[in-house]
Formats: sequence, structure tokens, C-alpha cells
Amino acid sequence: AEAADAFEEAAGRMAGERRADAIWGAIVALDQIVSAGGAGIAEAATRRDGLVERFLDAYPADDRSPSLVVRRIAEQDDPDADDLEVLLGVPETHPTWETARRRAVQSLYRDFRTATDAARVEAGRRMLQVADELLERDRGETGIFTDVRGLDGMLLRQAAEVASDEEVHEVARAERYLAQLESALEHGALAEVPDLPNEIQHRRLGVALGDGDFEYAERLVAQMPVAPDTPEAGRWARLGALRVHRAADALMRSGPVPIDVARAGAEAGARYLELVATEPGPEDDSGDPADEAAAPEDRFAVLDRDRLLPIAASVAAARAAVFTAGGDSDDGAEALAWYRAILERRPLDGSMLEAVGRLGEATGETEVALDAWRRLARAAPDGDDRWWTAKVGQVRTLLALDPAAARQVFDQLRALHPDLGPEPWNAELRRLDIRIDVALGSGSGSDGGES
Repeated sequence: AEAADAFEEAAGRMAGERRADAIWGAIVALDQIVSAGGAGIAEAATRRDGLVERFLDAYPADDRSPSLVVRRIAEQDDPDADDLEVLLGVPETHPTWETARRRAVQSLYRDFRTATDAARVEAGRRMLQVADELLERDRGETGIFTDVRGLDGMLLRQAAEVASDEEVHEVARAERYLAQLESALEHGALAEVPDLPNEIQHRRLGVALGDGDFEYAERLVAQMPVAPDTPEAGRWARLGALRVHRAADALMRSGPVPIDVARAGAEAGARYLELVATEPGPEDDSGDPADEAAAPEDRFAVLDRDRLLPIAASVAAARAAVFTAGGDSDDGAEALAWYRAILERRPLDGSMLEAVGRLGEATGETEVALDAWRRLARAAPDGDDRWWTAKVGQVRTLLALDPAAARQVFDQLRALHPDLGPEPWNAELRRLDIRIDVALGSGSGSDGGES
């Protein structure tokens, strides 16, 4: 503190470059106190920061000013956009270039992890540009390939994460980073980060999804974890399965998808739920406290956790889409099993009842379909769209099972709604009226045979 006092006192008597040198000397002296620790750190830091501001205001063109600016920004928890540009503007020849670049790349990585939509992609791509500057500078490869916990090793892993993201999708960079990480394994990095093989597999999964190659992504998920005895093996396997399932589900929600997308969504979602059920921990990946592992013979027991039901529903929808596209009865039966397992836990869920009704008819499980349509008709408000869907389904399935019962239900429906409701249900009901009469041998339809 005495040295800092002396320099600051001298600065008050000087001008020009000598005054700048004196203030700089005081800053260095106070910084040494802060770095040494102990009593007086807070006071020394406050004095130092004040002198830094004085120096920058008075001598912005001094060669030492960039170092102060970089250090000030580097110490902030959340540099803003202007600070980021200052960091990126430090020339490569300046002694603070590496410090500035490292702070900038971490700020951009944080933005990538927290931003949404286009801002996230932009932050990710800028981050990769800065990461390449650091990773490709002439410092030799040894540090990168063996010390994956060091600065460059951590940066390499972060860059691989960003480049393999489906939206950023910088394939050439991702492949280069992953090759460097695999080289790290060959040079002994596995002892430092035992889950690195699983991490690399997860990044390759991202590249496959970015390419739209769901068939390959499904194979990668089936192989996970590639290092099963590591501390985070189960977590990486769950994350991979959930990632593929969510990617497929997002596409399915936007419209029809190829069968390989639907199949990958179904397989990956089922795999995720299996992993959650058989590898309990402090909490599953949806944030719920994990229960005891489900008994292996009851694969649907995991659905007792309410927050997992939406995943199960999308697994069922994906498997049903596979059945519709491919016609394999095993896929239809599997989809129906998932829907019925959900209904056991949500017996009044209208969307599940409708799905079971339609799928039951499509797979020949007519009794199952009829039960679903009856339950939906009781649960839905009389006259709304889902009620009409249920009543038409009920008549349609009864026609296959018992035409006389179908006639009775149809006539009851027409007594309540003589106009037979709105389209598209009206037209289908009129067709069913004729089909019932044909099945009963009654001749023309009871409403005059309109079709």
C-alpha cells in the first residue's frame, strides 16, 4: 500500500507521460496487493479500479490502455455487446490478445447456450470462428490432444458441442474437432475425462440429426453408451435418446414425415423411457425425482411419473405413423399398447381415446376401438367435434360387430340430431346408414337412401 500511495502522490505533482507512468505504477502496486490476498483486498481493489478508470479517461491512446480494458471486461460476469466487440478488436500482436479472445469465446458460448432462434445460431457460429483462432495458433498440438481439462481441451469440447448442434451444423468443423478429441483419447486423455467416448458419440448424433439422417441417428442411439462403465454413461445414453426423439417429434408435429423419421422417434423415445426406468438416480432428465427402478417385466411402469406421459404419447404417435406408412401389424399392436398404457393413467384423455379408437379399427381390434369410442362419447360435450367423431366411430365399429346394434345407435342419434350433424360427419353418417341397411338386408336406407 505504501508503494501505491507514493506513486499516486507523485502522479498529483506530475503531468504528461510521467503522470501516466506514476498512475500505472500505483495500479500495478494495488493489483499486487489484490493478487496476494489477505487483509485490505477490497479497499485495494476499489482504489485500483478507480485508477484504471482515471488512466483510461486521460490516456486512451497509451499502449497500456488495451490491457486495462481487456482486464476490466474479463472480470465482468456478463460482458455486453459493446464489450464483446472491444475484446474482438484487440490486435493479434498485442500481449492481451489471447486473454481477450478467451473471454470473448466464453461470452459467445454462454450466448449460444442461453439465446434462442437466430441469435443462438449467430452466437454459435461467431464462437466457432474465435475458437478456431485460439485452437489453430502456433502452440503445438500436445496441449490440445492430451489435456482435455485444460483451457484448450475445454474449448475444443465446447466447440465440438456448438459445431455439432443441429441448427449451427458446421459439419467440417465438427468432424475436425471430433477427430482431435479422438486423438486425445489415443494420447491418454481417457483417464482425465472417462466419459469422453460417450460425449463424442453424442456430438456425432448431433451431426447426423443436422444432416437429417435419422436412420444413422437411430443406430447411434442404440450403441449408447459406448463406454458403459463410466460415471456419466447412463446420462449420456438418456440425453442421446431424448435428443433423437425430440428432433423426430418436432418434425412430426409440423406435418407428414418419412418412415425413418417416425421409426427413429418411436425407438429413441422408448429407449429413453427404458433407460429412465432401469437406471434410477437423483432425478430423471425431465426434472422429476426418480422412483425405484421399474420391474423389468413391466415396461410401462415408468409412466406412473406424470411428466413422462407426453413422451410416451409421442412414442405411441410415432409408432402409429410407422404402422400407417409400412402396414406392419406388429407396429400397430405396439402403438396400441402404448396408447392403452397411457389411458390406464389418463382414462378421460380425449386425444388418447380418439387415437385408440382409430388405431383399434385400423388394426382389427374392433372391440377395443368400440370401447374407446363409447368412453369418448360419454366424456365429450354433446355436439362438439370430438363427440361427433366418437359417435360416428361407435356406429362404424358396431356395424362390423353387430349391425342391429349399429342400427339402434344410429336411430337414437338421428332422434337427437335429425339433420345428422355438420360435415364431415354428416356425409359419413349417411353412408353408414346405407351400409347398415345393406348388412341387415333392409333395402334402402331408412332416411330415403341419400348418400
